[in-house]
Order: sequence, then C-alpha cells, then structure tokens
Amino acid sequence: MVSTRRKGNGEKPATDGKGNVKLDSVMQSKGGRDSAEEQQNLGKSEQKVGAKRRQEDEEQEAKQEKAQKKHYGASAASDGHANATGDSQKAQEVPQPAQDAKLSPGKEDAGAGQDDAPWEVLEKGHVFFFYRPKVKSAHEVDQSGKAAESLDDVQNAHMLLLPHASRSETAGADATKDSNGSDVQSATNGQQNAAAGTTGDKAKQDGVGFRVVRLGKKRLPAPEVAIANGQQPGGIGGDSSETVWSVVADVGPDPAVLAGSMGEQRYNTRTQGERVVGPSRPAGRGWYALSLHKSEPPSSRQVRLSFSISHPSEDEFGNVQSQLGLTPSGSFSLSMRNPTLPSTGAGAPPAGLDESARVQMSEKEIQDTFGGDAEGNGTRYARPEQIELLDREGVELLLIREAAQTSKGGAKTGTGEEQAKALKELATADADRLSTHDVLAQLKMTAKSNPPNALEGQWV
Repeated sequence: MVSTRRKGNGEKPATDGKGNVKLDSVMQSKGGRDSAEEQQNLGKSEQKVGAKRRQEDEEQEAKQEKAQKKHYGASAASDGHANATGDSQKAQEVPQPAQDAKLSPGKEDAGAGQDDAPWEVLEKGHVFFFYRPKVKSAHEVDQSGKAAESLDDVQNAHMLLLPHASRSETAGADATKDSNGSDVQSATNGQQNAAAGTTGDKAKQDGVGFRVVRLGKKRLPAPEVAIANGQQPGGIGGDSSETVWSVVADVGPDPAVLAGSMGEQRYNTRTQGERVVGPSRPAGRGWYALSLHKSEPPSSRQVRLSFSISHPSEDEFGNVQSQLGLTPSGSFSLSMRNPTLPSTGAGAPPAGLDESARVQMSEKEIQDTFGGDAEGNGTRYARPEQIELLDREGVELLLIREAAQTSKGGAKTGTGEEQAKALKELATADADRLSTHDVLAQLKMTAKSNPPNALEGQWV
C-alpha cells in the first residue's frame, strides 16, 4: 500500500473514501507531479505484490485444506475449522510423516538382528484399555465415590482398537479418521450404529472404525504379573510366557457410539434396590501396530500386536496398570480359534463361546485360514494374517506374551527396529501435546461420564 507516513506538520496526507492517498495530497507534500507519479507507481507495485501474496496464501490454504481432507475426511476438515465442540486444537495436528510413514500398512522393516526376518505392518491405529467395576448398590457407590480398589472389584476389561490405516478391506477405510487419531469421527446421519454382527457383510458395508476386545482374565497377558500375584502363568513356555483368551465383543463404524454403552447404568431390583453398573474407566491409551513376521518356513510366522502408551506417562504408571498387565510398551502374538471346533487350551473358558455366538465364516475362509472345512476339520488355531477376519464379532483369540521383551525391534516385540522407534515417537508426541481432556474427547467422553483417575495410576 502507499506510504502514509506523517508530513512535516504532523498530519497524514488526505485519502479518498476507500483509504487511498489522493494524488493532489502527494503532489503537495512531495513537491510536484513527478514525485506523485513515483508514489502512485510504487503503490501500484506494492498492490500487485500484495495481490500476488494473497493469491499464494489462498493457494497454500487450498493445499492445506486438500491435505486435511485427505487425512480427516471432508466432514472432519469442516469440523477442524469450526472447532464447535471446543476440543483441543492440538488434537487436529498431523504427525510427522517420517514417523507415520514407517508404520504405513505394507511397509517392511528388519528386526534388531542382522539375520532377522522382516516385519510387515498390517495395520496401525490408536489403542485404549478400559476396565469396568462390578455391579454395586447405589448407596455404596454414592457413599464411597470409588467403585474399584483392585482387580477383584473389576467386572471386565477391554482393549479398544481404532484402526487408522489397515490392509483389511473393511477396517481403517473410514474417511472421517485422520492418521493422528483426532476427534473427527461422527455418527452416520446422527444415528446410533448397531454392532456389526457375526458375519463380515455389515463390516464390508459400513466399514469398521473400532473393535472392542474383551480380555478373558480381566487383564493383558503378563507372566511377571501372574507370578507376582502368586499365580501360575498359563500357556506354552511355562513361566516364560502367558496366554490369555479373548474375544472380539463389538465392532462398528463409529467409536462415538461407545460413549453411551460405556457410561454409567442404573436399574432397580425388588430385593436389592437400586444397582449401579459403573462406567468404564480408561486406564491406558496409545498407539498400536499389527505386524506379520515374514519368517521361513511359513509355519513359523506370527502376527503380533505391539503398543506404546502415551497416557499415562511412565512416571504415572501405578497399581492399576500393574494389575491390568499394562506396561509402557509391549507386544503379544495373536492366534485365532477355529469356530468349527470345540474350545480347548490354556486360558479358554471350559466351552468357549456358545456356538451361536461364534464368528461365522464361509467354507472358503475356513479352508484358507485353518485348512479345514465347515464340518470341523483343520487346525484348531491359526494366525489371522487376513486381518479383516478380526472385523467381526465372536472371533476368539489367544493373546500370548513372553516375559523377556525389549524396546528394540525383534521377534518378541512385533516390529522391526525402525518401526519400534516410530511407534514410541508417536506415543511420545501425543503425550506431550494431548491432555486427559483431549484423550477422552477423542471418544466423545468426559471426566464426569468416565472418570480418568486411572490414567494417573489410581483406582476409582
């Protein structure tokens, strides 16, 4: 714009109604038409520069919006600008590509040893760990304000997976999820989404935005925890590993619906009065990666889930995390049970799931996965290399974890060395930028609806 520096008498040069300096005023102050023309030409030049800069800014904004839509989806980009819900702006940031790219599905990375077979990433996303207190009387809960003081007071524990990028044909394909797990998911047309059912049809139709995995021992496999509690770790390897039975209890396209099902529920009974089903408490949140160890022969391969916790910080880990078998980072292998065969093995209930509640698989899927048929032939367990099989209710899994694990990549960590580093970096970045409020807001929860005390290591 044309300079508006004060004249010698302390007054600004005259301007027209649009704020532009009048030519006559410039002539009087600068001593003639030549000076005025120079000033006018200078003004035009600056206006051109300003217009060019505005155009560049608009182009840059368009690029950013396009990139945002790619990460968040069209509706999420709008939500990110409006921020109408008051969620933290930090939750809208995108992770550094160098960190994110190393965990992209299809990427391979070797372990710490020179001869280690590569690990191929099948899926990445956010992981939450919840516990729910046992049913108690309303009077007891209202008086004490605390529903659980140990694992004995816990009704069940769950692992929640929010896939953000996946090799699965049904998971991680929802355009409303960003690669950083920001709170940008919304219920389809404002409706509450029902569970996906026991077949893959609904998963293929709606996409899978979350999986709720119920943990059979109300905790993760952790041989050290079992021994510390005077228990005998179950599973192959004696005390050096532990196996925990689990089941995919719920799947659906939109994790926002979980805020309702994980909230407090009250009901009345004739004999015991008002009873309270306490809300689920978050005890951990971080990043996870599902990876395939491409070792030879193929029978030696394994699929593992590796995680790195962002909340709570390692300094805030307490008795809650210890009893739930949760560590700042860890990994366990997954084995999927053949739904056509009776359940056996350490950690599994005497009869497993009722046959009507088990996952339904086509004969081809059973043949491809277990080498059997619908009549019950084939192996009893298999690696879920086709991870879209996890996108269904009723999938029974064995989670197997070894006692000796390191932070470096390798056969017991479920990642290559660079992948393990990237997983840790993503969790650390989230720990630095996200508050407890941000973590709860990601699932449309609040501190009032789902007490977050356990994220500081305290039972509640």
